[in-house]
Amino acid sequence: MIEICRRLDGLPLAIELAAARSRLLAPRALLQRLDRRLALLTGGPRTLPARQQTLRNTIDWSYDLLTPDEQALFRQLGVFAGGCTVEAVVAVCAPETGDPADVFDSLASLGDKSLLRVSTAPDGEPRFSVLETIREYALERLVAGGGALAGFAAMAACGGPEDAERAARLFGAIAEGTDGACPSPR
Repeated sequence: MIEICRRLDGLPLAIELAAARSRLLAPRALLQRLDRRLALLTGGPRTLPARQQTLRNTIDWSYDLLTPDEQALFRQLGVFAGGCTVEAVVAVCAPETGDPADVFDSLASLGDKSLLRVSTAPDGEPRFSVLETIREYALERLVAGGGALAGFAAMAACGGPEDAERAARLFGAIAEGTDGACPSPR
């Protein structure tokens, strides 16, 4: 149960929807299916507003409130599993938003809207990350919008060997017609 809550990023709605699924799935079976949490966590109470009936609807609602530049940055952030540096964000995201200065404004706004977490690395530089649930949604949006290949190519170009390897796996997944979703780091 602890691992289920951790994989759901401690999000109350996600935990509530997972609890409803426990009538059909044992905890181990539920845990094995959490790589696709947005598809699994549906069927909330019909007495609630539509945006609170599924995890996807809730994130859709938040996404729709973003400006177009914020939406573009949000989608691109989906390529970073485990977080990223300012340099990586600018290298990957500035081409889509246009101006590197706009990236900083959008980063601040996404942080203010609780869609982005900011921490400080040991060297004092900021590090940005999104919850895995949010990252899954961002990747889906990126792939659906056709921007995945450019995002992964930029990530591979600015990162180290692990990033290049990961980008190559994602390119392959997209080319094979899968959803391109990247496994979460565990």
